[in-house]
Amino acid sequence: KMSVRHDLLFESAAEELARGNRVRSLAPRNYQNTVLAYSWRLHQHSLMLDRMVNGMRRLLDRHRPPGPKLALDLLFSYTCKDGFEVKADSFRITSLSVMLRAVQKMSVDPLVMARCLGSMLDYTRRSVAESPRMMREDGDACQFLTNLAYYLEHHPEVDARHLLDPQSLDYAQFCASSGEAAKSRLRRLVGRL
Repeated sequence: KMSVRHDLLFESAAEELARGNRVRSLAPRNYQNTVLAYSWRLHQHSLMLDRMVNGMRRLLDRHRPPGPKLALDLLFSYTCKDGFEVKADSFRITSLSVMLRAVQKMSVDPLVMARCLGSMLDYTRRSVAESPRMMREDGDACQFLTNLAYYLEHHPEVDARHLLDPQSLDYAQFCASSGEAAKSRLRRLVGRL
């Protein structure tokens, strides 16, 4: 609100977040909040972003089936003041869309980003097929595909257009709970790639 940049704070935090042990300890919500904060501030720290994107991939690829909580072998649980242990929440399709929109303004290594986009799409595909309904919102998967197409349109250096190939992607399944306007918007974007 006060337009204070806090560049030194963001730079120090980025150096800490780039450490391997720190990245492995982040929960999906931490990834989302960090990406959003750095995106809003337009604060670029390439090493941190590349390591965070790789850390997200690790969780996305290994979380099977995509249920509401992460297994303890993926991420340690949190302990409340009363000693109660709580597993970390998993990624939701909507959180992947939010992060994809946020990273739009940032510079991530194209190869690292292409691999992450593949993991995000695979996780979304598995979530559509296997996640409990309480993890989903109407139109979430179609919105993710729309954000993916938009990202790829604006980042031609990221070699991942094949992810949206109609031969390998069941658009009807992804967009089953979406309205016609959302489906039309997705078709237009994919058609421009």
